[in-house]
Amino acid sequence: MATTYDGRTRMDDAQRRTLLTAKLRALVVAHLGRPSQASDIESVDIPLAVGAALDDGEALWVLVDGDASRSVGPVLALTERRRRSRVHLVAEDGAGVAARRAAGLGAAIDVWSVAQRALVPAAPDPLPTVAAPSEEALAASRPLLAAGADVVIEHGVVLGEVDGLEMARVVDDEHGLRLAVGVGRHDRQATDLVHGTEVDERRLAEVVADLRRRRRPGSDHPLARLAAARRLRSWLVAEPWRVGLVSIEPVEGTLARSSVLDEAPAFALGRDAEGDVVLGCSWGIDLDLVPAAVDARARHCPSGRLMVVVPRRDDHPHTRRLAALASPPAEVRPVEVDEVGPAAPGDSGQPSEDEHDRRAPDGRTLPS
Repeated sequence: MATTYDGRTRMDDAQRRTLLTAKLRALVVAHLGRPSQASDIESVDIPLAVGAALDDGEALWVLVDGDASRSVGPVLALTERRRRSRVHLVAEDGAGVAARRAAGLGAAIDVWSVAQRALVPAAPDPLPTVAAPSEEALAASRPLLAAGADVVIEHGVVLGEVDGLEMARVVDDEHGLRLAVGVGRHDRQATDLVHGTEVDERRLAEVVADLRRRRRPGSDHPLARLAAARRLRSWLVAEPWRVGLVSIEPVEGTLARSSVLDEAPAFALGRDAEGDVVLGCSWGIDLDLVPAAVDARARHCPSGRLMVVVPRRDDHPHTRRLAALASPPAEVRPVEVDEVGPAAPGDSGQPSEDEHDRRAPDGRTLPS
């Protein structure tokens, strides 16, 4: 056990892995009803950020540590590594979302919830409804357009973005319904303290211009590396012809971001002469990109085509395998990104085939 600054104890990685594996083994043995064969179930070494895994000789069992909402893609990647035809995903949190996303793929994956000490099939959560902002909130965002920022609506919240990076949002707090400026919650609070809660339109335009300069192609400023997937989306919105479309507009995913630091896929709805296309954009290799994009299509345009857009260097075999499992299959569209900006942190060209077993459920690369 490690000791924290306040004197409490915390499990180290080895202890946590042992505990998760023991818990999963007890659940699986009880579910299969084969206590005498418990020793025949093999432990599988997987990244701790995913959870724990067992191989019963026929299928892979994976207990997701934490929220399983974005775990379908990473778990299927582990299945590919073990060359098993079926996988059982076990979750205590987010099982309903995982079950819904798994159902959107023609993959041999079963999702289970933990009910006390037993496994029960997870019922897919219904798709969330699209929340519309009030007319007052939309009116409060008008200074953003005048300053040259993009107005994006997600989960009922009105955001201001510059090249995909949120730099303002309409909030309703003790100061009333207003436009709060800042990159993230803490920056908005700092801006309120320094400049007050009233928006100065000239200063807002200066903020937009400064952000655009810092996020220009080739910039090494830290702000240039935030919201990379959303930056790719904003680039495609401005130039839809790069992926063969006539128009593209941003849409929300089925899961809300936790903060501006959350590097989740970005989604959009495009159109061409043949009809509507739902786009899922990612920067870097996000193992759950395709399940999330399938989920977004089901919400915004179930009958539309699905296009997954990634930088050419991030065109990974796992993404293409999952795209082929979607019904109907998704198109993977690699794009050249030299003009978009610097590589995402940790990128070093074309990834290797075995890199995908070092990914957390949220798609982050894990240490070797």
